[in-house]
Amino acid sequence: MMHVFHFYKKLARFPKSVYSTEIRNSFSKWESQLISHSGFIHDEQLFLPEIVRENTQLNRIQSFIIQDVIHQNYSEKNLLIERETTKILPELFTFNKENNVWNFEIFSIEKTNFGEFELMLKYDTNKSYIGEPNRNDHKLCSLKKGEPVQVSINGKTDFSLTGRRERTYTEYGYIIEYLGDVSKVDFIAPNKIEFVRKIPAKSSKVIDLRKVLY
Repeated sequence: MMHVFHFYKKLARFPKSVYSTEIRNSFSKWESQLISHSGFIHDEQLFLPEIVRENTQLNRIQSFIIQDVIHQNYSEKNLLIERETTKILPELFTFNKENNVWNFEIFSIEKTNFGEFELMLKYDTNKSYIGEPNRNDHKLCSLKKGEPVQVSINGKTDFSLTGRRERTYTEYGYIIEYLGDVSKVDFIAPNKIEFVRKIPAKSSKVIDLRKVLY
């Protein structure tokens, strides 16, 4: 069996001149759906884009992470403008059977001896991406099928003391799901992989690690 996880990701970086409560509140709102090219499960079978077949060794894989990314830009009026990311190479990540700790971006998923999946924050190794204030590495929750989890975190990177550029604020937003396990994977043409993915309207757990930043 191979385990499949799905991440929805929002990421935005703001200069100090536009960072405000209004911007933060706007960032925290999720759309109801997006167009995905990354893969999906149907009838307990995982379908992936044909383009990743060559680099996917199914006999060694224990888990997949599929990610859909929404980047955010700003108009001249400092309003958030969401745009879905379309890539030639989809956001697909695989982890081998030899490992039960799967590091992914600012997280890790750790498979326990009881077959549970623990979602961990990995701040120490990602401090330069998240920014200050400092946090401790810790368990966020357990991931269970049918129970999406929402995680938010922010940070600041201060270059103002060096005079190179102004302080930057970073906001991360994730919705994370365990989709279940599959025993079969098929690869399909790019024109058949695209579909409308509904973003979960409700999460079983909301983990807000954001701080008030100055």
